[in-house]
Amino acid sequence: MARLSFILLALARLFGQSKAQCPNLVAQFNPNARTMSSNNTWFILPVPKTAVQKAIDEAYLGNAITKQLKLLDPPDELVLGDGTHPVIVAAGYSSDIRQSILQIDGTLNMLGAQIIVPFVGKDVSKTPLNAPLVIYLGVTDAALFRRLAAIIPAAVSTLVGGLAVRLGNSLPSNAAYQSDNDGLFSSNTKWQIVGNPFSGLGVIIEALDLHFTTNPTPPAAPSFKTLKSVINQPYLLKGPTGSATGKCQRNTYFFNNATAQVVFRSGRVILGPAASGDGITSGVVSGTLQQASKDKAGTYDAFKIIK
Repeated sequence: MARLSFILLALARLFGQSKAQCPNLVAQFNPNARTMSSNNTWFILPVPKTAVQKAIDEAYLGNAITKQLKLLDPPDELVLGDGTHPVIVAAGYSSDIRQSILQIDGTLNMLGAQIIVPFVGKDVSKTPLNAPLVIYLGVTDAALFRRLAAIIPAAVSTLVGGLAVRLGNSLPSNAAYQSDNDGLFSSNTKWQIVGNPFSGLGVIIEALDLHFTTNPTPPAAPSFKTLKSVINQPYLLKGPTGSATGKCQRNTYFFNNATAQVVFRSGRVILGPAASGDGITSGVVSGTLQQASKDKAGTYDAFKIIK
């Protein structure tokens, strides 16, 4: 499984259980950066290009008119079907979060999920960038005040950091994924619009479901080198109005190649109404990426690479 540290910087190591977590080994070398240890999994989905471009236009206000952000051609090994463009779906668990020169150890362990479009160019530039469509963030403790604590980093990232982050509700609530039965694993992320820790989950909208098994001989898969290159593309940032600013942020992932082993897993990703779109309407009507699937219900067959 992927063990990372984020710059948000990341470090990877292989463990046998979904709750196993390596320490943050990059903090001492990056004292001025926010770093963490993360157990992430990435799925690569083939999505029709027209739907991917529409999802970008929805996520970045005004892009349907300005056409600033456009899809670039991915490398051949990421061309997963005629007329499609790769979309990255990631979910994971982060701990040992360090912040600032004082190396303050964060008291919260975080759960997160992202849906990202890689190989996006701005204006006439051919430099590949990542365009995050939606990002979800939650904490692992179900207690009221601990759960609400995720609102603060989500709000700061959205209002100041240039990345639109929603409050997420994850299953499992304390690990990167869970073992179901007979070698089947899963994780789930919802958009928690209104929290209700007293009698239920409150108002939540489905974002994504991941179901996967280990596959030692996948029918097709990009190299691990390609995967690392894709996830380390700079993130396009938004301004206060939701439009592209022309600025980027690089989230750098480091892997412990001395102890890690590449493992391929095949699976199925189900994207819900809150997997794309901007604002509350993405939870009221079917999302663009959900509608773009063959069954119109958001089901995509995919593979992932874990480190």
